[in-house]
Amino acid sequence: MRAPLLAAILLSVVLLVANRNLLIQQECTAGNSIKSSDNDLWRAPMGALSRTGITSLIQSSHRVRAPSPEHPANAASIPDNSTKSTDEDARIEQAYLEWAYAHGLFKSVTVGKTANGRGIVATRPMKQKELFAIARPYIQISTANVMESDVGPLLKSYPKLTQDQNLAHAIFFLHERTRPRSFWKPYLDSYPKSLLTPVFMNDEQLAQFQGFLDVPTVKEKQNKIKELYDMFKEASAHPQYRSMFPVPISFEDFRLMYELVSTRHWGGATPFEAVLFTVLEMVNHHPNAYEAQRIENGAIALMADRDVVEGEEVFIAYGLNRSSSDILNTYGFPIDWKYDFVFVTTHFAKMATGTAFDQRKLAAIQRFHQNNATSFAFRFSYSEPIPEAMLTVGRIMSLSEGTFDQDLEVVLGPGKKMLSLDNEQAAFKYCSDTMRQLLDGYPTTLKQDEDILQNEHIDYALRMAVLLRSGRKRIMHRAVDALDERWLGHLHSAVVSLY
Repeated sequence: MRAPLLAAILLSVVLLVANRNLLIQQECTAGNSIKSSDNDLWRAPMGALSRTGITSLIQSSHRVRAPSPEHPANAASIPDNSTKSTDEDARIEQAYLEWAYAHGLFKSVTVGKTANGRGIVATRPMKQKELFAIARPYIQISTANVMESDVGPLLKSYPKLTQDQNLAHAIFFLHERTRPRSFWKPYLDSYPKSLLTPVFMNDEQLAQFQGFLDVPTVKEKQNKIKELYDMFKEASAHPQYRSMFPVPISFEDFRLMYELVSTRHWGGATPFEAVLFTVLEMVNHHPNAYEAQRIENGAIALMADRDVVEGEEVFIAYGLNRSSSDILNTYGFPIDWKYDFVFVTTHFAKMATGTAFDQRKLAAIQRFHQNNATSFAFRFSYSEPIPEAMLTVGRIMSLSEGTFDQDLEVVLGPGKKMLSLDNEQAAFKYCSDTMRQLLDGYPTTLKQDEDILQNEHIDYALRMAVLLRSGRKRIMHRAVDALDERWLGHLHSAVVSLY
């Protein structure tokens, strides 16, 4: 009994090593994507081969890896599209810093040059969880206190203007900009003169994000902002409130302020609870950093996510567990693919009307998920390249009809054990084929995407689209590599058990 099994294991290993070398050569030369038809690892027939050299083959295969160059985290890989610093920029930044320090916003930090352009850097060593920014209630902007400001009468006369928290705050700041001696002037002057979020992209640019950005939702927001502007324009033109805006506000200025405000809100389950925390925009995002938090007496604080040295940048998280496309949609930049994740949805609707055996397998998958749906999503990421739930589904899909019921109890039993090498091979093939088919569906390969990103003069929207797309591909390639590696581990364990 051992000889056929050992022969099958040995042949699988040899095919795996040869196939991985072939894929690496393809990726390094022609830049071909991984095609499901190119890889016979999960289709290997059981044949005969000697046991000699099996250990060295397995060990050497672990050293074989397709190249996967990294790109810097967050916006570091994005070219700086802003104009070079001028004396006026320096004056504005200095005025903001003086204003921030005067009101206790910053503690032991300042604005400085970082790998991401500009950010908040420590002026002395700090310990993890040490506070470096505090905004007390009077330096926060909520819808409630906007209602008590100079624009309050306008908002109260037109209640619809307060149904959108971004709109109420945008109107407040648009008015404050008309006041030369406004308390908020240093803060408002520090606002950027342009943004590069999807809201500002045209249809041609948005088309480049199709498939990994919710383009219809972006277009809905674009239309919504136009409707809000019309509402604001009508209200501000009323004779009673016309003096609030001596110079009519253009749609471009309105849209920019609305989007600036929308990227700076923090917390709040309702519009009247969310606030603008007047320091967030100065601190760059990192997925592993801490979020802002409410402390005593209604203040909001930021804390160092680790021990930092003087001159080192400090970060916050713009929300936890957010995908790269979500961050880009809100703030205009993607995050490093190692912090991103991809949801892959598999569909089983045809099985519901298929053979009796198909329906039994679907019922088993639904039992596993505790859900009667006919499609299920699996989360792939750098830290979890192989979702165990998807492997379990693959095992169910690969069960034999004759022993289905008893084998299912093993697959779904405590620890969800491996049933057999044959079943595990089929389950790995199911997962691998899914990822390869997704990779085949892209119009470009990872190598071609990397070549595009080498061009410093490409359109910003295209660069963002390619960064998102290539990041997703890296996650899928990592999943394929992890499947190969794990399967090799099974083979190694099987060989060891035969000695």
